[in-house]
Amino acid sequence: MADGKKKSKEFDFSRYPERRIALLFLYFGWEHDGLVTQPNMPNTVEEVLLNALIRTKLIRSRDCGLNRCGRTDKGVSGFRQVCSLIVRSTDINGEGLYWKEESARMPRIVSTKELDYVKILNAVLPASIRVLAWSPCLMDFNARFNCSKRYYTYVFPKNGFDIEKMKIAASYLVGSHDFRNFCRIDNNKARLETSYVREIFEMDIKAICGEPDGPYKMYQLSVSGSGFLWHMVRCVVGVLFEVGLQHEEPSVVKELLDIENCSARPQYQLAKDTPLCFFDCNYNQPLEWKFDVEALRKVFCSLEKSWIDLKVKCDMIRAMMNEISGMIPDGNHNAMEEYIRDAPIPKKVVPMMKRPRCESLAARKEKMDNKKSKMGLE
Repeated sequence: MADGKKKSKEFDFSRYPERRIALLFLYFGWEHDGLVTQPNMPNTVEEVLLNALIRTKLIRSRDCGLNRCGRTDKGVSGFRQVCSLIVRSTDINGEGLYWKEESARMPRIVSTKELDYVKILNAVLPASIRVLAWSPCLMDFNARFNCSKRYYTYVFPKNGFDIEKMKIAASYLVGSHDFRNFCRIDNNKARLETSYVREIFEMDIKAICGEPDGPYKMYQLSVSGSGFLWHMVRCVVGVLFEVGLQHEEPSVVKELLDIENCSARPQYQLAKDTPLCFFDCNYNQPLEWKFDVEALRKVFCSLEKSWIDLKVKCDMIRAMMNEISGMIPDGNHNAMEEYIRDAPIPKKVVPMMKRPRCESLAARKEKMDNKKSKMGLE
């Protein structure tokens, strides 16, 4: 060539079969703009993952049948998150493998050794996203719709919370309920017509070992359920915080679950996003995860480096706080409450059931129906 540059040979996907697999992966929510790909948002977890898949020639294009188990918003992390997609394979005896029609005209590979998907992807992904394992799966497997149980965790400092009252309030949420007052409702047809009934299997609040008792002692709320609504866990935690601060009695949860007498959600603050993590999920048909010890060792080392970095900064800040705290006679400060509320502390606490209400689901549906009528739609 005139410019002296050698033209790179185009990768020939037709020589390879394809198969649907599931990926088990983790990510730091504070480093990304949510999990799911969205227009003009290059820093979502899926966008970064898709770019890595394309770069490593594991997929032909973004049209790879990608689906994921739990959708998480900006700031929310994931551990043992699952997605499934169609990828290139090098194991001609692999489960669920198929060949494209075009492959009949080209020399096919004859390998029976599968690609090391975990190693290949982790080599190009940022440290904030790590693949843990992969599993073969059927072509009709859907990471979202085939999931039978999802787990979330939420970490928070004790602050001045009455933990026992929070536990009582949390116990009222276990079971099958209409959670419309514990979520945000989007004004689109699908969201308005969906069922807001979900089943919570377990909910518990436990101290995290290692911290002495006091306002800085860390606790973790763990919850599992059949599925979760938009911002549902953050809404639940927001209400539990009101109970913990003794602004409400645990019985407020029962009142919010009573949609006959409380048809619209009172205006309360969602809990902050960063402490929330989609922690795990289960399937009725167990996936055969293929773990590699050396790959897991590298993931552990990557996590350990991140932990050390954050722990060093944490202890440095704590030392500064300890020095300054002695200069504040009454020790009265509201930083922790402002953090967990993710908003300024209100000057006056209004009881939950006396607060202004969000628009009810029925009112939203009526608006939607009226809009359709004006547009001449059925």
